Amino acid sequence: MMTTSNKLLYLMKLVKSFQINSINKQLDLIEQIAEENSSNIEGLLYILYKDKTKFQQEPSCVYGFIYQLIYNSQYSYIVQILKREFPLGLMTLNANINYDDLQLLLIEQKLQEADKLTQEKLCKLANIPIDQRKWLYFTDIKLLPTQDLQTIDMLWNIYSKGKFGFSIQQHIWINHHKDWNQLWIQLGWKVNNSLCRYPSEFIWNLHAPKGHLPLFNQLRGVRSLQYLFNHPAWYKP
Repeated sequence: MMTTSNKLLYLMKLVKSFQINSINKQLDLIEQIAEENSSNIEGLLYILYKDKTKFQQEPSCVYGFIYQLIYNSQYSYIVQILKREFPLGLMTLNANINYDDLQLLLIEQKLQEADKLTQEKLCKLANIPIDQRKWLYFTDIKLLPTQDLQTIDMLWNIYSKGKFGFSIQQHIWINHHKDWNQLWIQLGWKVNNSLCRYPSEFIWNLHAPKGHLPLFNQLRGVRSLQYLFNHPAWYKP
């Protein structure tokens, strides 16, 4: 059985290697480390501080999970250090509009509020007046800047243990041969052959199926979502 110090060393080795196939192992290890004492939380904070430049270039849900655990820690002095070093959240964001409010909601796992704010941000990016409507037509999708879509997606991904985000949904859609009914089922948007009703039948925590959030109004048809999934944001040049 590994000691705490060995767990921290092993975690740093895994994080440094940036092995995608070890993400779940890293997340489990972080949880084990965080359960023990304040010195362990300090060790996790050291990983964030040491890798500050790295995760700005290569965002990962591993760093996001570490940030959330420290943010919610009972050790207030460590939380104060975290907020001093990373006052607006883990990521310093460069985009067309401000996403600090969305980042905070996702850090605090206020997922229903984050989902609503995500839709508001998308409408703002598409120049839709907030008093006009709060959803997107397929013709609006082309107005969404790649950088902003990637930023929104990244925030959902890194603060959900890699479970949520538009790119996750798009990947599931492609893997199920672009079958919409299968997508609804896989995302948990359709249960017992009935589309879920908003908001009570959706799951607003990390126990939701992979890709469950953020929502997109499939009740208005699939065309907008199809255009979103085909957006250049998800295709590397």
